Amino acid sequence: MATALFCPACAGEGVSSQLGTGLLCRACGRQWPVLAGGTDFIAVLVPDPDAAARMVGLVSRLLREPGQLAVWADSDDALESALAGGLLTYAQAHFGGCARPPLPSPDLHWLARAWSDDLPDGPVAFLGCATGGEPWALRHAPALQDREVWLVDANLAALAWGQMLLDNGSVLLPHRTSATRIDWRLAQLPEPAPNARWLCADALFPPFAAQSLAAIVTVNLLDSVADPFALVQQVEAMLKPGGV
Repeated sequence: MATALFCPACAGEGVSSQLGTGLLCRACGRQWPVLAGGTDFIAVLVPDPDAAARMVGLVSRLLREPGQLAVWADSDDALESALAGGLLTYAQAHFGGCARPPLPSPDLHWLARAWSDDLPDGPVAFLGCATGGEPWALRHAPALQDREVWLVDANLAALAWGQMLLDNGSVLLPHRTSATRIDWRLAQLPEPAPNARWLCADALFPPFAAQSLAAIVTVNLLDSVADPFALVQQVEAMLKPGGV
């Protein structure tokens, strides 16, 4: 059974409203946008519907015109700057080692050593996954095989690039060569990536039901949200009994 998603705008008002066909909220009447870029769409369920629609428009343009990234990196527009910053930071941090020649990037294999395979039934969510480096590092974990996996981040540009790489096995990876210059380098995965669902959402307003997830993975997220305590509360609320 597919995981149900809930309206983030209604959740902000204390109402639990499950989204229906076409991501339509029957409670508030909003229909949430999607980015159709890879083999599966990316639903955009950030709390502000106007910001969601604008983000889809911006990233759709970026997919057609990658040169926009250099413009956004120095933009005074907060959303353009945030999209560029997240993509530039995490594309290299997560997959720089897959570039040819390789780019400097941290080793995420420690996640596999810290991971527990003793999980209850149910889906797993990676919150703040950006381009998807953490699920890639855990791709061989037995507990993730044949399980619904959600990759969730508020930065749609980072998600779109990660989806292209994990879906296709290769992508042109952007990276800074100086403060003012962005170059592109081909990154190729050494093996196929497991299937996953991609979702653009705010970790403080996650569109999942209470006690619906078997595990939640977050790396370097507490210092990136406005209210770290609220994030911990959300994670605790979404985990099933026995979840990690």
